[in-house]
Amino acid sequence: MQSISANLGRCSGSLNQIAKRVNATGRLYDDDLTDTKASLDQVTESLQTVYQRLTETKI
Repeated sequence: MQSISANLGRCSGSLNQIAKRVNATGRLYDDDLTDTKASLDQVTESLQTVYQRLTETKI
């Protein structure tokens, strides 16, 4: 869960920086979106793993 939290923090920070840059320059850069998408993909993979483990657990 710490990994998921850290990745979400990075995504949040990245999106905030992108918003500031777009507001200041009026430009959106592909590299910014690529990096943010990579972080979101890691979060998605981690959440899928957690979900699989939870659904496999019998209580």
